[in-house]
Amino acid sequence: SHCARLAALANNETIINKIEALYLRMENAINENNVAEFYTLDKQFHLAISEASHNRVLLDMSRMLWEQRINIPYAGLDKRSGDKNVLINLNQQHKAIIEAIRAGDADNALQQALLHLKYVREIIGY
Repeated sequence: SHCARLAALANNETIINKIEALYLRMENAINENNVAEFYTLDKQFHLAISEASHNRVLLDMSRMLWEQRINIPYAGLDKRSGDKNVLINLNQQHKAIIEAIRAGDADNALQQALLHLKYVREIIGY
């Protein structure tokens, strides 16, 4: 969530465009009922936000957490949460995060990311 906040403050148009392109690719994955592709792109989306934060420590931590995902409650999320409505909700949240980052609204980016994390925790029962 703090990566989203810092990304909004950094306002790097190139990385924001990359994040938005990933969001659009996730939209296509949803439309094609390609759950595995959606979650692959989801990882790239969140790592791109970490990159956009321009904070090396947060980026490294994000990478480590994604690599260790098999050992945390998020493991198998793509298998348990392939419902199209869940994917649509997740990606609507992604869009809200992007819009806040693009607007340079750091507080809103933080809040949208926190809401997204809360929703993911509800999905996995954590």
